[in-house]
Order: sequence, then structure tokens, then C-alpha cells
Amino acid sequence: MALNFQQQSSALMRRALLIGLIAASIIMVTAYSREGSTGPLHTLQSAVSGAVSPLRIVGGSVEAATSTVGDTMENITADQNTLTGLREYNSQLEQQYAQMEEYKQEAQRLQKLLDLKDNYQIDGTGARVIGRSSEAWSQTVIINKGTNEGISTGQTVIGTSGVVGQVVSASGSTATVRLLTDPQSGAAAMVQSSRAEGILRGSLIGLLYLEDLDA
Repeated sequence: MALNFQQQSSALMRRALLIGLIAASIIMVTAYSREGSTGPLHTLQSAVSGAVSPLRIVGGSVEAATSTVGDTMENITADQNTLTGLREYNSQLEQQYAQMEEYKQEAQRLQKLLDLKDNYQIDGTGARVIGRSSEAWSQTVIINKGTNEGISTGQTVIGTSGVVGQVVSASGSTATVRLLTDPQSGAAAMVQSSRAEGILRGSLIGLLYLEDLDA
């Protein structure tokens, strides 16, 4: 019986405390709404808000730091996942750059040929080297133009710097050109300073020799 009495007393005290807290809350809310901004309750609220502001700042800083670390980790993970793709893309860019550089040099060579053709009124056909001789004693190249474009044996072949060789054979779509550096080549030449004439010949080592000059 004593135990039951104590339990009932404890329950009554909790209820009384709850009712007291509710009544106090109602009274404080009513007083807060009726007093001005300089009232004691407003003053107490401002003091409490100022006291907990540093804790809010620290919490915000920790949250911002955590967010930054998370973004950094995401970026690192993304870089690792896309590293292979970036390498492939970089390789494609390098190939495109090399191709564009080749086009640029080819355009410059073609422009020089056009200038040479205009300056000396040369009537000819443009061609491109598509092969070279593998024989050490033969300095010949194959071009991608032949008899179908009017190429024939004996014609002179010029480059951006002048004469480079002579057509020695031709088929429908290709022709073989013996370069001046070939040991079997020979072309008339003149020394500009003395006007002396001779024969320009190639050699096995790729050098040009001017022969048959007057003493």
C-alpha cells in the first residue's frame, strides 16, 4: 500500500509540474506580446541570442569546411575516373595539330611553286611524291602523276628551289623522277659570278659536283 501511495503522489507531482510549466509559458507569451521592444523578456532574448552566436558561426564554418572537403574529394574522384578519356582527347588534339601543321607546310610549298610558275611563265602540272627508291645507288622518287596528265619521259621536274630532277619513266597514273643527286644524273649549269658553264652531276654520297669547267 505504501508503494502505491508513493507512485500516486509522484504522478500527481508530475502533473502539477506540467500544469505549472504550461501556465508559466502562457503567462510569458502573453507578457512578451504586450511589452515593448525594451521589455525584460525582449532584453533576455537578445542576450541569449548574442551568447549562442559564436556557436552558430563555428557550426557554419565546420559545415562549410566539410562541404569544401567533400567537393574536393568529388573532384579528385572525377579526375581519376576521366583520366583515360582526357589522355585520349589530348592524343587526338596532338594528331590534329600535326595534321594542320602538315597542311600549313604543304600550302606554303604550293604557294612557292605558284610564285615560281608565275615569275618564269612555266607551264606544268603539280604532283606529289608518293614513293622513294630503296636502292642505295639510286636517287629516284615516284610522283602521283603520269601519262594521263601529260607527263612524259625527259621532262624537267622543279621544286620550290628550282630544278630537282628529270622524268625517266612514266605510266598512266605515276612517273619516276631521277633526282639531281643521283650518280647517273647530269644537267647544264652556270656559275653566276664568272658565267662559266659546266655539267652538274650527283654522287653516291648525295653531293653535287660541277664538272667540265674551262680552266
